[in-house]
Amino acid sequence: MNLEYGTVSAWNAKTCRIRVDLHENGLTSYWLQVPQGYSKKSKRRCPVELGTPVAILLKDDGVGGVLLGAVYSEAEPPPIEDDDTDYMEYKDGTKFSYSPSEHKLDLSISEGTVNITAPAGVTINAAAGVTINAASGVAINAGAGGTTVIGVVNVTGDVIADGISLKNHTHPGIQTGSSSTGQPQ
Repeated sequence: MNLEYGTVSAWNAKTCRIRVDLHENGLTSYWLQVPQGYSKKSKRRCPVELGTPVAILLKDDGVGGVLLGAVYSEAEPPPIEDDDTDYMEYKDGTKFSYSPSEHKLDLSISEGTVNITAPAGVTINAAAGVTINAASGVAINAGAGGTTVIGVVNVTGDVIADGISLKNHTHPGIQTGSSSTGQPQ
C-alpha cells in the first residue's frame, strides 16, 4: 500500500467514489472508495468537491484504493484555528459548529430555510430565556389544540382577536352606574 496525495478530479454520487489526479507522477487514479460515517441502517453521505486536495491509500498495483481524507494546505488553510471546536462549513456559506469548552452550538444558514419535522412533537427547554427575532413576522398554527401560555404576556403594539383590536375597540351602551358594558366591537 502506498500513501499518495492529489486532487479530486471526478466524483460519482451514485457509487460514492472519486478519481484523483496524483501530483507526483501526473497520473489519474482509478475509481476509489470514499469512506462514509454510516452505510447500513443508519446512513450518511458526504459528497466530495472537485479540486479538493486529498490523501489516498493505493494498492501497490495502483488499481484499488481508498480516500483517507481531505488535507489542508497553505492554499486551502483550515477555516478556524481552535483546539476545541468541531466545525463544518458548506460551499454556500452555511456553518455548523460546536465548542465543548463553551458548551455552545451554532448553526448559521447563509440562505434558504430551516425545517424541523417531528411527528410526536417538539420541545425546547432552556434554563434561561428564549428569543425569536424575525424581520417579517411570526406565524403559529396551533390547530384544534389552540395555544396555551403560562406566565405573563407582554405585548408592545396591539392585540387583535377575531378582528377586534384590544387598543381600539369600542363598547356600545355605556351608561353610568353599576351596569356592565356590551361586547367589544
